Amino acid sequence: MSTPENPTLRILVAEDHAINRHLAQRMLAKLGYACDLAVDGNEALAALERVSYDVILMDLDMPHLDGLETTRRIRSLPGHAKTPRIIAVTANHSDKMRVVCFAIGMNEFLSKPIVIEDLQGVLEGRRSPTAERRETLLRLRLEELEDIGDIAFVDELISIFRTETTQRLQQVGEVLQANDLAAAGRLFHQLQGSSANMGASEMHRVCTIGEEACREGDAILAKGCQRLAEEEIPLVEAIYAEWGHRELL
Repeated sequence: MSTPENPTLRILVAEDHAINRHLAQRMLAKLGYACDLAVDGNEALAALERVSYDVILMDLDMPHLDGLETTRRIRSLPGHAKTPRIIAVTANHSDKMRVVCFAIGMNEFLSKPIVIEDLQGVLEGRRSPTAERRETLLRLRLEELEDIGDIAFVDELISIFRTETTQRLQQVGEVLQANDLAAAGRLFHQLQGSSANMGASEMHRVCTIGEEACREGDAILAKGCQRLAEEEIPLVEAIYAEWGHRELL
């Protein structure tokens, strides 16, 4: 393995299973990092009171205080809304779980069993293979749309999508503020269709889970999905801008 980009990272591993804990510690050592260990969320919170960690590898399924609730508590602490970086570690690979993790304030998502190259990429802040796949799918969809019409047609669709998405996400925030989950669910549903048609696969996934959250009465998750969808806009816009200027390259 190569020398770590930032060997001084202060890392905490929160994991209740001894084998998983020691395996994570050994992987980190192989990558050139030291770490502290916690066996549950309570120990993780206590450790954070003593040390200002840069990164926490957070197992989701721990006794006493699980990774999700631990993350919620960390993000509610003064000065910890954005730091440390919290990396979810779980055997639950579902889209819903991934969105839940991001919605409550986690920064990255690693599936068990951990692949050391994926762990290295997350610690070094490299773009994930998932993000690269999303961008590839978006570009392919734009090519499909151009085959249906032409460049002007695609530009028109992008313009409509940009305006409608911004308006609808703003409306989602307004109706959620009024606790109108039914209206928010309808807006998420509309956003699902338009984002799928325009190749914005992550936004589609998030809005699908947002609609489900509204149907189940989970306002906290619905608000998290709204925030994630809003955060996806600049990423989608960057690909659209690249598409619009590709003739000049």
